[in-house]
Amino acid sequence: MTGLGPPPVDQVPWRSSGLQVILSDLLYPVEPRLILLKLAVPGTSALLIAPFDDAEIKPAWRKMELIEDCEDGRRFQISGDQRTRSAYERAYRAHFEQWTRAAAVAGVSLLGVGSNLPLARALLSDESPLASVG
Repeated sequence: MTGLGPPPVDQVPWRSSGLQVILSDLLYPVEPRLILLKLAVPGTSALLIAPFDDAEIKPAWRKMELIEDCEDGRRFQISGDQRTRSAYERAYRAHFEQWTRAAAVAGVSLLGVGSNLPLARALLSDESPLASVG
């Protein structure tokens, strides 16, 4: 996978009666159901693990910030004023709320894993950290 778009789940030969595990930050502009419906294969179980960092949820921008896109190296400036931060935070929450709703409809388990929590502990938890995002 290149990291420049959604995971190509339609190119994976899923086995029947298997467990499908996808690890993705889900930060690409695509309708979630387009991916989730491809994971909802009869006779299988699907788990989508979405790592995130608290700084993504509530960034600490306070002035003009130079941001580098880690996917493609592009750089751009963004204002750190309250209005811009609030708009970003609303869009971020709405994005993950859309993924959460679509996963529930498709029957795909969605687990958000914060960078402050070890993966093994998050997998054993009854509550997804994504609940605090959405």
